[in-house]
Amino acid sequence: MKLVTYRLADFEGSETIALGALRHDRVVRLDVSTKHDHHGLGSIEEYLSGLPGTQQRARTIASDTSDPGVALDEVHLYPPVAHPRTVLVCRSTDDGIVTEPLNHPTITGPGDTIRVSAPGAVRFGLRPQLGLVTPREMRLPLEHIEPAAYVLFNEVHVHDIESGADSVVIGLGPYLVTPDEITDPRALDVRVTFDGREPWHGTTAYPYSPAEILFELQRRFQFEPGTLIGMGPIPGSFGVDGAEWLEQGETFTVAINGLGELTQHLDSR
Repeated sequence: MKLVTYRLADFEGSETIALGALRHDRVVRLDVSTKHDHHGLGSIEEYLSGLPGTQQRARTIASDTSDPGVALDEVHLYPPVAHPRTVLVCRSTDDGIVTEPLNHPTITGPGDTIRVSAPGAVRFGLRPQLGLVTPREMRLPLEHIEPAAYVLFNEVHVHDIESGADSVVIGLGPYLVTPDEITDPRALDVRVTFDGREPWHGTTAYPYSPAEILFELQRRFQFEPGTLIGMGPIPGSFGVDGAEWLEQGETFTVAINGLGELTQHLDSR
C-alpha cells in the first residue's frame, strides 16, 4: 500500500490536508468513509501511532471500489512525513553503523523549491538514500523486525562558500510504501536526473539490511512512531554531492524503484 498526504490542487487556499491511499493512479481519502471504520486515519501521525490496526483499516477502505477517489494528478502532495519525531542518518563503517541525528532539518516534498538565503555563493549537493519510518513498536527477534514504511529520502546539503556554514534540507516522497510492496529493499534501482547533464544510476545495495539497522538502533534509542531514518547515501553516490555540485536554478529528480519519483528545484537568494 502507498500512502500520501495531500490536498486537492484546485483549492489553493484550503488548509484541509488529508491522508490517502493509492488505488492504481487514484487517491482514496481514508478519514471520510461512511461504510468502514476510519479511526486513526486522520493523519499520518495517527496512522503510525495506531499500527497495526490502522493499516488494516486503511487497506479495507482503499480496496472498496465504491469510492472512486480522485486522480493523483489532481491533488497537491505534501511530504509524507512532514513532522518526523526524530531524523537520524546512518553511515556504514568498518566498525559498524554510525548514526548522526539531524537537528531540526527543513522537510520538503514533491515539487517543492528549495530556497536558501545566504549572503555569498551557495553550493548544493545530493545524498539520495532509502528511508525508513518507524512504527509504535518493533517485534523481536531480528527476522521479524521491519519498518512501518519505506520512503524515498534525499539529503540536500547546502554549503555557504563565504561563511563555510552547512545546512541540510530533507526531501521526502512522494509516498510512504508498506514493506509488503518491497520484495528486496537492498536491490532497488536508483536514478538521479539533472538539467543538462548525464543521469546518475545506482542501487540500494547497502551492507546492512533495514532490519539490522533497526535492531541496532533500537538498542540505543527509544523510538517514537514517526521516527525517520535515512539508511545512508546510496552506495557509490558520493559523486553526486562531491565533484558535481548542483547549481542555483537547477531542477533534479530522484527516482527509486517502487518508491516513486521526487522532483525538486534549487534556488538561493
